[in-house]
Amino acid sequence: MKLRQPIRNKFSIVLFLAMFFLTSTMAQAAEFYAIIANLNGANNPHAQVDVGVDTGAVPGGVPSPVVFNVFRADGTHLAEFVVMTNSNGFASSAFAPAPYDNLFTVSEGQPVLVAVRTIVSASLSGAVLRQTLGKSETVLSLPVARRRDGTGVTFGRVFSTPFGDIPPRATLLIANLSGSDVAVDIFLGTEGAPGGGKYAIPRLVNNASWIIDLDPTDSNSNVILSSTGDVIVQLAVGDSDSKKGISAGLLLPL
Repeated sequence: MKLRQPIRNKFSIVLFLAMFFLTSTMAQAAEFYAIIANLNGANNPHAQVDVGVDTGAVPGGVPSPVVFNVFRADGTHLAEFVVMTNSNGFASSAFAPAPYDNLFTVSEGQPVLVAVRTIVSASLSGAVLRQTLGKSETVLSLPVARRRDGTGVTFGRVFSTPFGDIPPRATLLIANLSGSDVAVDIFLGTEGAPGGGKYAIPRLVNNASWIIDLDPTDSNSNVILSSTGDVIVQLAVGDSDSKKGISAGLLLPL
């Protein structure tokens, strides 16, 4: 399925205007990133990103454009589309024309990185990732990726989280936002030398994603992820059975 060409006519015009606004207000733009993946192999999975902006901060008033970009796990650009906010400053990928209204339809069920950009400054925007995987429904709050001064909030190079008992499934989802290739290592206990992690990928290209399941033997450990460039990291725990729940969280860098 080829989705990189935007829908014609009205949708194309909206996309053009959105890119014009974003280019002219780049210093104010807020960015959000999320990785979606059908971790339990559910039938008819659904994913969407909801976005809210302060209508009083929108140049020219509402509506204002929210631009979504989708990248395959190998980093290739898959799709770009735009949704305009309503009078209350709300927009959702679910409001886009089909097939864009379900991010899993866009990805053909495969894991992807979703990048979202608004024209409203970081402190006045928010986003939420919602996924329905069988009977499992997850809602993941997405902090803005950058502060007003450009420093990172959700992306970085070192992350740490404690793991107690590993449930039936514990998964780390990593995406490269650095602009170039990075190497990623996952250590237990303490950070070691590059390439020496228990789990490692020597080359993760820009906008690519890496999904790794932790082994039950990793239980009761301090898990440290180290990268040579900026990445985001999500955590999912739960069961591979689509009839059971999965919980998700976003790790913040050290």
